[in-house]
Amino acid sequence: MCLSSLISRIFEDMEIKECAYSRFKDDNKEKAKHVDAPCENKRHAGSTPATSTILPFNYAVQGPHNGLLSDSCQKIEYPSGTGIYIKSITNTSAKQKYFRSYQVYIPELFTGNKRIRKQFKSFNLAKDYADIVIKGQKKLGEVFFEIDPKSIIKTKTKLSVSLSEIIEEIIALKKEFLERGTIRPKTEKSFRIQAKAISRYFEGKQVASITSEGIKVWVRSMSQARRTKENYLNTLREILNYAHSRSYISENPARSLSKIDIKELLGVSCYKEPSILTVEQTQLALKTAIEKDMIDIMPALILGFFCGLRTEELKRINWDNINLKERFVTIDANISKKRRIRNVSIPNNAIQLLTPFYRKGEYVSPNKYCSEFDKKFRKLKLLLNFKWGNNAMRHSFGSYHFALYGDSMKTSREMGHLNGDDVLFSYYRKLVSQTKGQQYFDILV
Repeated sequence: MCLSSLISRIFEDMEIKECAYSRFKDDNKEKAKHVDAPCENKRHAGSTPATSTILPFNYAVQGPHNGLLSDSCQKIEYPSGTGIYIKSITNTSAKQKYFRSYQVYIPELFTGNKRIRKQFKSFNLAKDYADIVIKGQKKLGEVFFEIDPKSIIKTKTKLSVSLSEIIEEIIALKKEFLERGTIRPKTEKSFRIQAKAISRYFEGKQVASITSEGIKVWVRSMSQARRTKENYLNTLREILNYAHSRSYISENPARSLSKIDIKELLGVSCYKEPSILTVEQTQLALKTAIEKDMIDIMPALILGFFCGLRTEELKRINWDNINLKERFVTIDANISKKRRIRNVSIPNNAIQLLTPFYRKGEYVSPNKYCSEFDKKFRKLKLLLNFKWGNNAMRHSFGSYHFALYGDSMKTSREMGHLNGDDVLFSYYRKLVSQTKGQQYFDILV
């Protein structure tokens, strides 16, 4: 077992408070009190026992010793009743005081061997180690004292990080990726919006305290559609995977969600037949674009209907990517959704339709401003007297191409689905006849 996993066992079910004193005694209900604590130096002649001030855990302590240690008696038992002491030490060099450190003294009662003394730069780190000793000794026994205390404190600090801090860290990284061109603006924006919504729900929660049950409660609280819930759950999975990879958590609680849990949370996914256009509707759409002076979106319509390109690919592709002589269009990695280059065959009817529009070096779709193509595309759909569903061009291509060739793997490759034909059969194919497939790829205007 790795050190991080070993240490993280210590923190399971351990609520980190400002002071762990209340876990061992019920004294948190008492008011601030003063007790006479024995001074470590009283064995020396002339020394005078001093009074150390013990404050309740919810008191905002001040001063160099956090109000718990005095200059004359610089040792307290912490947590109370355990026999563990924290001692303030003034370090000197050449008779000059240069800084103060804090020593944690652990008696043989806990180590099972010999006493241990560990020094820390701050009083809070010393307190943290004393808190951890109690839990660590209970869980791991004597093995616990073989672990470097600095590693324990470092791991504790990581496990104390809030989910919101992790999210801000990832958002900053995504912003860097966006500036480098590694991810697209839409990807960065989508993650940022969803991650911030997750951050608001889990506000103040330490990432290590999030459980699979907590995730279930969160998903059940959402009123959105199934797909939206699934997207948010995937975003949380990404966040927790990142936290695990950076050792902020020992394991990802989202991974313990079973398939049954997912079905219960999101509901059973119902098959929805893809929306496609008929042969007649496709021909009418192309004719309308010409008649209504929307000739500049014709190349995108042709490539969408007869090559199955995605809408975002249509908006980014340049005429230099289209080889009419060799009859293929190249989708570069910087254009493709999956960041994978692919060549898509151009059928004979599309070659005839595209040739008059060829403009070397220019974009295939109108792009004088970022939403120009979208606006003209919406205008065209409004002019038509039939329903044009989401991704209808790509769905139509997948359905008619498979009907014509009867080869699901060939159709999947053309569409950029490199991991088999599952996606084709699940989302893109509607049953049509081979005759209709042939008619579709014979369309001319």
